[in-house]
Amino acid sequence: MADANKTTAAGSEHGGGLKLKIVSPEKTLFEGYVESVIIKTTDGYEGFLKDRAACCKLLAEDGNVRLREAGAEFKNVKTKGGFAYMNGDMTIYADEADWDEA
Repeated sequence: MADANKTTAAGSEHGGGLKLKIVSPEKTLFEGYVESVIIKTTDGYEGFLKDRAACCKLLAEDGNVRLREAGAEFKNVKTKGGFAYMNGDMTIYADEADWDEA
């Protein structure tokens, strides 16, 4: 990979999973296919799978994104502000985002 800070699952078998992209002003943190995504919104936690109805959600100021690639454990991303947009694919635009190693 050219960018060491970017994780990509596009080359793996996605089995028709949900295409997810997580971006911040500084970088693209993740771009690939996942089985599921759980995000902390201003209304609480919400889960997303492939083929969900289109929507736009505000991320919580002290947000958290949990993503699960096929057959893998959940990975956590800490976010601050932003929004998630879903219309077939999901893109999360965070004011700040970084991997949570805890």
